[in-house]
Amino acid sequence: MGYEPHNYRTVYVQVDDPKAYLERAASPGGKTLVPPVEIPTGTFAWMDDPEGNINGLRKPKQGTSERLRAALFYFCAKFISS
Repeated sequence: MGYEPHNYRTVYVQVDDPKAYLERAASPGGKTLVPPVEIPTGTFAWMDDPEGNINGLRKPKQGTSERLRAALFYFCAKFISS
């Protein structure tokens, strides 16, 4: 995504509606960095909170194992951030 330095961590929170959480976070000053993206294991999005911290939102797809979902979310987040 072009952020410096390129060594940071993103904490993901599991939510039922990433788009609604992004909209809700906008009123106190949060900003959408990556809008909801469909991936094989569900949906994810990134946002900046009012203090500038990058946060991830994820909604897992039904029917995939938790371990597989976590691995694919990690891979897709790394791919998009490069």
